[in-house]
Amino acid sequence: MRPFDDFLRTYSGEPIRDIGRIPTAYRPHQSFNFPSDNTNAQKIAGVTKDKIQFFSKAHSVGDDRKISVIMASPNFSGNVLILSDANKENVAPLQADERVQRDYQVMRYDSNEITISVANANEGDWLYYADCWHPLWSARVNERSVPLYKANLAYKAIQLNQGKNTVSFRLNSPRLTLFMKVLSWNALVWVFLPFLCLWQAPSSTSTLGNAD
Repeated sequence: MRPFDDFLRTYSGEPIRDIGRIPTAYRPHQSFNFPSDNTNAQKIAGVTKDKIQFFSKAHSVGDDRKISVIMASPNFSGNVLILSDANKENVAPLQADERVQRDYQVMRYDSNEITISVANANEGDWLYYADCWHPLWSARVNERSVPLYKANLAYKAIQLNQGKNTVSFRLNSPRLTLFMKVLSWNALVWVFLPFLCLWQAPSSTSTLGNAD
């Protein structure tokens, strides 16, 4: 996925969107090389921090190449949330620590959906989910659709309301849904086809016997 590709290139010192060459993290016929020696990369990807993180504010930058430069800077703390949003561009403070602690509970989780209950958000808080962003994902807060932002080049973020929040991330892909339905029906046919053949075989034998 391109967002994660950009993230890997950022922490391996490569320019993002360079589709002409494979990132050094992808090593053919070898183990995957995640930038585990970079403290910021581990925090942002949810390795040394929870996959679900909270920030008191977010900073918008319209160009992902600018975000990549910011995140690769030795002065970057890894403790601010940067959104890919060309509509509200502002300056991201490199060394600030805008992380906050909030009580939360994962209510539901599968590959296409997660529901999170947040008990005590302050006005303006942001929830950051270190799960790869894709345009087919959507988000709801307290049953209302909200903008879902690409955050820190590769992941997801939404803004919370004050107080209790029930947050849902869901993958909506009509084409994928149709494909899975077709695949399921196809599998069902192949499950019952042998039984149908076995059921019909004695009937054919009996018919031949009566003809004699």
